[in-house]
Amino acid sequence: MRNRSILYFAGFMVAILGFLMFDYSVRREYLIKTTQQRNAASTETVAAEATANPVSDIGLRTRFLSRFKNFTTRMNALSEEPEQGEEFLKEFSQTIKDQDIIALSEILNDRNFKNDERTLALELLVMNQNFTSHELINTFVQNENFTARDNQEFEISLRAQAIEGLTLFADKKLVRKNLENLKIRTKHAFLHERADKAIQYLSNSNLTAPSENADASTR
Repeated sequence: MRNRSILYFAGFMVAILGFLMFDYSVRREYLIKTTQQRNAASTETVAAEATANPVSDIGLRTRFLSRFKNFTTRMNALSEEPEQGEEFLKEFSQTIKDQDIIALSEILNDRNFKNDERTLALELLVMNQNFTSHELINTFVQNENFTARDNQEFEISLRAQAIEGLTLFADKKLVRKNLENLKIRTKHAFLHERADKAIQYLSNSNLTAPSENADASTR
């Protein structure tokens, strides 16, 4: 049980890449509980303008980035304390404001940020359930503009994690539509497989949720 708890927190950083990232699929039950709480307490917001525009207030963005850097440092320090890490993650997610969601999307898409920072940005977007977060994650998944000069293994893995995150959102019909579109558009067999399994999961709740920890050798 102790080993499972450690993997529950730290596995997200070691799956596929060998980085110290959270194991998204192992922590799925925790995410479901958290997002269900947020769904019960919040309503959808309109995201068309937010999706298209970066954070307009440079001061707000700078302050959030400083908070986010401190957050990721603290999360890494808690890698051997899964329960404390989960609680700190939940507490930080509850401080996220609308403009912070846009900043998280910028971090997720910016390859100048560290891999663990981008991974945590994705997880925070998933935990902050609203239409804006859904659209920003979907935009990231659909965007495959990385090249051979980039770390393609990480880029594909991060998008696989984002696919799983999309299945947690309340509007399953919209999620399924976006995943069907990804299956058609993606150039990567692994992402096609992840999207297909996510669609199956949405169609049948008895299926195991898609996991990026599956063998990625088919990429």
